[in-house]
Amino acid sequence: MAPSRFGMLAVVALCTLCSEVKSQVFSNPITGTDPNLSNPYTTNQTVDPHVLVTGIGRGTGITGNSATNRYDATGWNASSLGTAISGNRYFTWTISPDANYTIDFGDIAIATQASASGPGTWNFQSSVAGFGTGKTIATGGSGVAGGAGNVGTISNAALGSSFDSISNSTEFRLYAFGTTIASGAFSVNSFTFDGTVALRSAGSLIWDGGGTSDQWGVYDRTAANQSNWNLNNIPTSLLVDSLQFAGSTRTTNTNDRSGLTVGVLSFDATAASFTLNGNSITLNSGIVNSSVSSHTINLPIVLGADQTWDTGSGNVSATGAMSGTASLTKAGTGTLTLAGTNTYSGTTTINSGTLQFAKKVSLYNNTPANWTATNIIVNSGGTLAFNVGGAGEFSSDELNALKAIGSESGGFKNGAILGIDTTNAGGNFTYNSVIANPNGGANSLGLTKLGSGTLTLGVANTYTGPTSIQAGTLTLTSSGAINHSSAITVASGATFDVSAVSGGFKLGSATPQTLSGTGTVVGLVTVASNGTIRGGDSSSPVGMLTLSNGLAIDSGGTIGVRIDATAANSSLLHITGGTTSNLAGAKIAIDGTGSAFTLNQQFPTVDISLKM
Repeated sequence: MAPSRFGMLAVVALCTLCSEVKSQVFSNPITGTDPNLSNPYTTNQTVDPHVLVTGIGRGTGITGNSATNRYDATGWNASSLGTAISGNRYFTWTISPDANYTIDFGDIAIATQASASGPGTWNFQSSVAGFGTGKTIATGGSGVAGGAGNVGTISNAALGSSFDSISNSTEFRLYAFGTTIASGAFSVNSFTFDGTVALRSAGSLIWDGGGTSDQWGVYDRTAANQSNWNLNNIPTSLLVDSLQFAGSTRTTNTNDRSGLTVGVLSFDATAASFTLNGNSITLNSGIVNSSVSSHTINLPIVLGADQTWDTGSGNVSATGAMSGTASLTKAGTGTLTLAGTNTYSGTTTINSGTLQFAKKVSLYNNTPANWTATNIIVNSGGTLAFNVGGAGEFSSDELNALKAIGSESGGFKNGAILGIDTTNAGGNFTYNSVIANPNGGANSLGLTKLGSGTLTLGVANTYTGPTSIQAGTLTLTSSGAINHSSAITVASGATFDVSAVSGGFKLGSATPQTLSGTGTVVGLVTVASNGTIRGGDSSSPVGMLTLSNGLAIDSGGTIGVRIDATAANSSLLHITGGTTSNLAGAKIAIDGTGSAFTLNQQFPTVDISLKM
């Protein structure tokens, strides 16, 4: 077939930085006999190493035609662009950058050729804007009489900026029409897509779980959602991205990437409870939990720089090994639990909330020489907690060493709290050593009972900070005492057992002391002149404290109440057993009222101390 006219299709030019040197993204000189036998045709093509292409192909409405040194087809009989589009009469190219790469398309040069009876007009379109009669990028005549196929130019202004930073698969189509003769031929003799293929910049990748599996690095360039991350990117060892987990899709997922360094690892306010498994990461800028959910990080972590892990009001558990020389600071009101074999050597600081070590090896790899006031700093209001009694957990001997660390600048500082979790202690953990204020008694220390099971205190303790029973039971033996603790709070579902104390527990016998909460007290409680008992606690002054073995009030002892017409808005004591005595000598401290109320006749005439 001897051609009678030769077409030209222009250069499609896109330039984000005009000073950039554009290189070939994809090209093919199309040589040899009958390239049309392949659909698509890929022989002799040159492709950027970070790009995947389909070769040149053709729509279903045209048929390959025998020719040499060109990709030729017939079946172009379409009188209009609309007919060509509906009849699938086009040549096609699809170009896809690798994950984390983008293409800024430069010049697109396509040499074309048509027979005398071939189509008279071409029309170039792309999936960037979509395909249709109103989606033209460029159009023109498909050939000129005589000579070889030529190349023209389409200006950058004709394309706009929509071809910059392309990260998805992009299809280009060359439609042709303007003939009624099906045997008329039209061919592409060569083509070159110029441009710049570049690694994207580091940023924040947000998990949307839209990929085809739960792996961090899964990438399907042909899928509508190519990866599990926003913008269809994936974490890469070439960049230091921050990773944010959001939503509730694929909440158990796996890091399948190697050598990954992460800036901030965070959980969005919308995040359900996530579990992160898989390969180790190096973490440079800490953890932020903006959700109220609890999250588990099972993958190993290398601390790449000094950093803060902020649990917010939720909880984070890290079970993988932690290593590195950097320091770790705990922030947020929630609990951070470290449960792996940790060899990181930097300072550990608790500013707020609870940092809990589930195993001895989790605290400086069970190296007591590193359990010092220089390495461990618990600031006022922060809690340093330990699991006790279970396999690999802390024993009384380790608690003896740890509770004593404290100075003006480190260890348990003034106002810090010691936490003891008995969940795995086999029902009961008895501690027969004195818990005292460290730093020669200068640093007030508090105690928090955590987890199920019972913590039994067998000696008279002298610490002066608050005692909080968050779960399970705190028991005092006949020799056990916490008379110097400023306040005792029993949370809902928790128990304070003083039934073994001879004569009952005397509240406020040594120093001013408050007993409050919404849990249960077992054993007789006597409120001394320095004591106050009430339902609810400092965080919620509404609630009911249950006393199962009676209540006695010494002269001057105080019952704190909040009385409202609605019980749910009141602070109450519920005495379910034993007897009440000496109430005539008590004070009732009313620290707020709601609706109008009538003082119940169960109270005799008393000295009411108003605290409005």
